[in-house]
Amino acid sequence: MGRTLPATLLFKHPTVDTLTTYLATEVLGLANPAETGAPGVVPDADVVEVQELDDEEAEADARLELATLTAEGWLNEK
Repeated sequence: MGRTLPATLLFKHPTVDTLTTYLATEVLGLANPAETGAPGVVPDADVVEVQELDDEEAEADARLELATLTAEGWLNEK
């Protein structure tokens, strides 16, 4: 591609969709297919749902998710 990519690329763009959008728009300078309504581009339902939340709703949702993960042992150190 003739460009240096950031070391944090996969942390900031962990899914194939976000990575390809970044590469297409930021590296190659192409139009964002999701914004142009290109065929075959379907917005992720979870992303759309979160984007529609206000700050208080998003914080409450994040706290609930964190509590669930903690209760299930995902975040407990062993």
